[in-house]
Amino acid sequence: MRSSISCRKLVVQFLLLSFLSLPGTLIAQGGDQGAQIPNEVAVTADAWAWAPPDHVRLTILLRASGATAGEAQAIILEKEGKIVQALKQLAPDNFQVLPRGDKFTAGEKGAAIAKNSPITVERYLGIETAALNKAAQLVDAALNAGGESVTDVLYLVKNDASLNELAMQDATKKARGKAEAIAKSLGVQLGPLLSATVSEEPAGRIIREKFQRGVELEMFGDNDMHVFVSLRFGIEKGA
Repeated sequence: MRSSISCRKLVVQFLLLSFLSLPGTLIAQGGDQGAQIPNEVAVTADAWAWAPPDHVRLTILLRASGATAGEAQAIILEKEGKIVQALKQLAPDNFQVLPRGDKFTAGEKGAAIAKNSPITVERYLGIETAALNKAAQLVDAALNAGGESVTDVLYLVKNDASLNELAMQDATKKARGKAEAIAKSLGVQLGPLLSATVSEEPAGRIIREKFQRGVELEMFGDNDMHVFVSLRFGIEKGA
């Protein structure tokens, strides 16, 4: 009977020693003796960044008619050249032309294009520039240079890398602060960084949230970025 009890004690002692020797297992120092502490701290923090529009894009409708498709298209090309020259002279900063395909129709609406029938050609011409403060002048210049109409004026963000980096730095700082607070509450010291993960909230979700707030995206064209940073730190015994 005694030998059986002794054997049981030896088994319990062996299991306890084996558990304590497992890698990454720490025992809290202080009044709560024997409490197990994990070997790492994982935290997540987020940060927002807002990027204002830095470009404006105009969509200009060009229309011309001629006895043949070639004649009508030649008129379109001439109009496009005059419009591009006028707008580039007015706003040369990061000026870009975004040409689109042509639409050919017969002179009579709904009629098939046939030999000797007058042809009408329509083209939507896109113009982008960083001169946001000249949007109104660009519209006037496009119409005065031969544009049929300006169908769209869109403000957009094209350069947001620096703001995205600031958001990541902010989220990283918040995450590290969380990890330090957790380590302090456990009575341990924050160890080395084990891993870092950065993710960004999908643009579609942010757009839906804007619609819910009644923001007119086409008018303002700003870009909100929501960045998440997840950090894993090792932890060490407190001093």
